[in-house]
Amino acid sequence: MNLNQQQTAYLSDTYNRMEQKFRAECHRMNGRIPYISIDGAYPTWDESMINWWTNGFWGGIMWQLYHAENNSDYMSEASCLEEHLEKAFEQKVPVIIDCPVDYRENTKLTEHLKELIKSYQAQQPEA
Repeated sequence: MNLNQQQTAYLSDTYNRMEQKFRAECHRMNGRIPYISIDGAYPTWDESMINWWTNGFWGGIMWQLYHAENNSDYMSEASCLEEHLEKAFEQKVPVIIDCPVDYRENTKLTEHLKELIKSYQAQQPEA
């Protein structure tokens, strides 16, 4: 991607402001998953809410920021959230797991699946 100096400065500034906000939020959350703020704060939630479909977003963001910034605070937050999310698997309800994805892998997977299908079709007897 070719960016001019103004675009590069804008992206850098935006990233730095975003990272600063996430860093502050990481310290405020302290192992909790953000749902809906009440009077500007996230309440403590009980385990009955652990299987909400949005639960993986916050931990996914924390892992992405850990890898981008190498800040162990993000890793600690993400690891703590994983412990909570493990409890979702113990419940007798459907669980949706949200995982951050590098979408460039979709193209690789699609190509691999095409090759598998071709290989499978080549092994089938002709009708």
